[in-house]
Amino acid sequence: MRTYNTELPVSRIDSRLREENIEFGETKGIETIGYDKESRSLKSQYFGASDLILEYTHKIEGDALTVSIDMLQAKGQFAARFSSDGKSFTGRWDWIEDGERKGYAATLARIE
Repeated sequence: MRTYNTELPVSRIDSRLREENIEFGETKGIETIGYDKESRSLKSQYFGASDLILEYTHKIEGDALTVSIDMLQAKGQFAARFSSDGKSFTGRWDWIEDGERKGYAATLARIE
């Protein structure tokens, strides 16, 4: 489960990741989000603990959300659909790391 506390245009992210009974750990960071005129998409940069920096491209078409990462250390995509009330979305991250396919399903909900 990944939980986001969002304050636009900058998101403060407190996440706890787990899959079934396997704990991936906790991370804290900040994510800046802005519109990139050249690519006509939303871009974000996540700055996490221990000098972790990740860059994402976000696209929304109808109720579909796609988040892509294409960096030297990480290449992958999150494909999701928004719920009918718009308060959550469910999807799956898939990526390749060291030649091995990895991924996990995720549901994210807005915290009020």
